[in-house]
Amino acid sequence: MAAVAAALPLAAQTRITPPDNKYNVEEDVKLGKEAAQQARDQYPLLKDEQVASYIDTLGKRLVAAIPPALQRKEFTYTFETVN
Repeated sequence: MAAVAAALPLAAQTRITPPDNKYNVEEDVKLGKEAAQQARDQYPLLKDEQVASYIDTLGKRLVAAIPPALQRKEFTYTFETVN
């Protein structure tokens, strides 16, 4: 019974299958930078160091969980909070 309970979390994990991407890496990077700038222009940034630290830590954990097959050295990640 304990072995079955221990195996359930592994069986319940969702396999990530990315959709086909019509953009090359350079276009992805450019579009991401443009979208980030649009968000900065449209929404006021939240100036709270505790929140910023928490979001940065959470974001880094998410990036670390990206499957190796989906990681690209050209992609950089930043995390900012908006009000």
